[in-house]
Amino acid sequence: MPFFSLLFRTFALQKSKATKYSPLDAIKILREGIVQPKIESFTIILRLGVDPTKGDHMVRGNVYMPSGTGKRRKIAVFIHEEHKDLAIKLGAKYAGDDLLKQVKEGIIDFEQVLATAEMADALKPYARTLGQRGLMPTTRNGTMIPFSDLEMEMEKLRKGMVNYKMSKSATIQASLGKVRFTDEEIIENFKAFMQNVIEEKPKNSIRAFLKKSYLTTTYGKSVLLDTRLIDPTNAKYILDSLR
Repeated sequence: MPFFSLLFRTFALQKSKATKYSPLDAIKILREGIVQPKIESFTIILRLGVDPTKGDHMVRGNVYMPSGTGKRRKIAVFIHEEHKDLAIKLGAKYAGDDLLKQVKEGIIDFEQVLATAEMADALKPYARTLGQRGLMPTTRNGTMIPFSDLEMEMEKLRKGMVNYKMSKSATIQASLGKVRFTDEEIIENFKAFMQNVIEEKPKNSIRAFLKKSYLTTTYGKSVLLDTRLIDPTNAKYILDSLR
């Protein structure tokens, strides 16, 4: 579903939005309106109290979803040619010299990426091409890794790694998993996502970080959440107790 369509549906004023719900209550409400159980997903949407015009207020990250995502994505691994076969064996769709050639030609046919540290210099010419798509490996977002961590990080990507980036409207969204997941599995992903987002809070932001939060499904309505209950820094935080 197009991003702006989802935002319009989420932030459109509805009488039902006056009530703020707990995460579990929101999940149960949304389950009642599922129309395509095989393909729909739960999505969390956060409106942040930061200034999107300031570069040091950018909020982005990668978070490992312990319950997985239910999606299979193409993974590219920037690695020396001699280790290409290992990367492919671990689940990469593309790796080695062929991958660099594809990127040089402007062919970006993958959704997730890893790079071993020794490839840093080789990737510099493609920083703009990859960066525009949010696919430039960096140590900050955990995608530029030591070779020794390759197997562990590939396992995380295969099971479910979600990338998120704040929009110009200071909003971020991420899938918390398919609607076929149990409530407990969605809550575990919810918890992991919120902890990661809070860790990315800009240090020089003086506003309330989480302004509003919604839970929605692919074809369903959006449900307004009680932000206090999903904020790990708030005394009313309850995700730890929902298992």
